[in-house]
Amino acid sequence: MDAKAKVATFIAAQPTSPMRWSILTSCMYMDMLYEMLAPHPLDSDPSVLAFSAPLGPRGSAPLIDLDDFGKYARWVFDTPERSTGLNLHVASEEVVWADLASTFSEVTGKKAWVLEVLG
Repeated sequence: MDAKAKVATFIAAQPTSPMRWSILTSCMYMDMLYEMLAPHPLDSDPSVLAFSAPLGPRGSAPLIDLDDFGKYARWVFDTPERSTGLNLHVASEEVVWADLASTFSEVTGKKAWVLEVLG
């Protein structure tokens, strides 16, 4: 269990009174598609870009847009009567990596596919 999960588990075990608490748990940021999740040229064929992920042939992963994440955070602070005691797991969209590669190819005109990374 990572540090964030340990803290969330501890907080979730606490009473919500006298101190209110909420946990906002996100997933990978869509903005990471420009960096860590960006496609990379294949060594065997640099004209093909690969989205690497340990997700399987039709695997997917939840992603969140940072503007959406901010809206959820705002809701937590604006509505404590509803958000107190909640661990909100938020995402903007469940993205199928094969669809991501296909859409990338369609939009950019560059060949792209998913390279499965074995865990």
